[in-house]
Amino acid sequence: MGLLLTVAFSACNRVPDHARYIPSDALLVVGVNTKQLGREIAWSAITGSAVFDRLAAVSSTAGSTDAIRKLDSAGIRFGSTSYMYLRNDRRYDGDMRMTLLVPLQNEALWEAYVRRVFPGVEIRQRKDHKEILVEDEAVAGWNRKLLIVMNVIKVRQPEPVAGADSGSLAAERWNVVDTMQTSAEMVRAFAPVRENALTGNNRFIQLEKKACDISIWINYDAVMMQTMNTGGGMAAMGMASSLWKGTVMAAGINFEKGRVKGVVKYYVSEGLREIYKGFGSGKTDREMLDRVSPENLGLLAGWHLSTKGMKQLLDKTGLSGIAALGLMESGLTVDQVLQAFSGDMVVTLHDFRLSPGAGSQDLPDSVRTLSYEPEMDMVYALKIGRKDDFNRLTAFGVSRGFLTAAGENRFLLGGAGSGTVMLLDDKYAVISNNEDRARAWMQGGGKGRSLPDAAVKAVYGYPAGLFLDIQEASRAFSAQGASYGDSVMIAEGKKLLSYISFNSDPFEGEAYTSRIEIAFGDKNENSLLQLIDFALRMGDRKLAK
Repeated sequence: MGLLLTVAFSACNRVPDHARYIPSDALLVVGVNTKQLGREIAWSAITGSAVFDRLAAVSSTAGSTDAIRKLDSAGIRFGSTSYMYLRNDRRYDGDMRMTLLVPLQNEALWEAYVRRVFPGVEIRQRKDHKEILVEDEAVAGWNRKLLIVMNVIKVRQPEPVAGADSGSLAAERWNVVDTMQTSAEMVRAFAPVRENALTGNNRFIQLEKKACDISIWINYDAVMMQTMNTGGGMAAMGMASSLWKGTVMAAGINFEKGRVKGVVKYYVSEGLREIYKGFGSGKTDREMLDRVSPENLGLLAGWHLSTKGMKQLLDKTGLSGIAALGLMESGLTVDQVLQAFSGDMVVTLHDFRLSPGAGSQDLPDSVRTLSYEPEMDMVYALKIGRKDDFNRLTAFGVSRGFLTAAGENRFLLGGAGSGTVMLLDDKYAVISNNEDRARAWMQGGGKGRSLPDAAVKAVYGYPAGLFLDIQEASRAFSAQGASYGDSVMIAEGKKLLSYISFNSDPFEGEAYTSRIEIAFGDKNENSLLQLIDFALRMGDRKLAK
């Protein structure tokens, strides 16, 4: 753990040279930019805080806290970026090789640090680098400029029976480190092929030049190949690989005072770009949002989905035929189902609460234990497209028992005892487990009442948006009846976060761009320090149980 913590805390506006060691077919790449983090958090503020006192209690490695405190003398090049990447390789546990890349400034200081933190470890000299094996779980290699840490290749190894013939075997030990294969992989890691480096991808270069605190790169093309090679994802196997080629998610995350902000770009394959352009630049219907009541509002989500674009996507991926077969018995067509809706929808959750659940039971001597389950009022509103197609869809639902007619423009989902209702008028359908809230939305009960500013900024004016009020949602959770440790965890958890928001822009060029913000209760402390401190305090509570 000490080695992993060392790497995690060791990470320029230009892309660092050691990024060329990342292969282009890596499934996942995570970069930690300590230069940017250092502008928000002074190293002395971290090592001198109570975070490390708690770390000493929860760490499984005796010297972990001391190791991190002395990182400034470990020969690591700060003010750069450290990377972790995953790559498919069936010789490793989980068919995945994990590799860490950390820039070095002084090789001698690093070796002194290794001997101090891992006393007794054998440092082996290879041709162009030095190498150590750490607790049979990781291998670390380094030269003058770069430290590389990888997981190890393990195999099974037979053990002879004591006192028996040399050919007799008692058992086979699994998980024995194959040092030859592991070292060979380290040699290959230190000899990257320029043509196969991820630095040849302009999208990756653009991500790294933004110099975010954390950068995340996900290669969906490689992920899908991994899925198909392991026999999973039958639906994906039926699609042409060209639909995934070049599909990438690139995200940048920054830890600021009182909040975490992230920007995500989702690049689609060339074969799907025209279809995604067809989704248009529509925004979540403003009138539908204006009808939302702010009363005890815990979640607000809005979405405008182009049904025309959806049909094109189904055709391109070959799924429209499968959908048509599934609808054949109903007498409906894919076009009729899609045209029944405009593609505008709003979802809200209100009045989060806890109610006695199925786990509640009566014990002897009139003692009753209560098991609580979360409940909330849900409102799901849809804008109707072609009314005749919507009526066909409703009639089909009634014929199959999915819907039960219960008055004019009123249906119950399921049987007569269902608590979920669907109300209709000429423009909208609204589904809710609280009929009063459904009627209030249908009658425009929220108009003229102000939603939280953060909710308006998150959802209005975008094709998709979401606002989650953590404070409102957490009101249901009470420390009543909890142990002291649990009650503290509940109380501290409520104070940590304020809200989470997300929204997405229309498709432009070759990508969707989305933003996420996590707002903290404490507006003055850096959000990363708050997260670390909270996580370690929760670890303390678990150890105290």
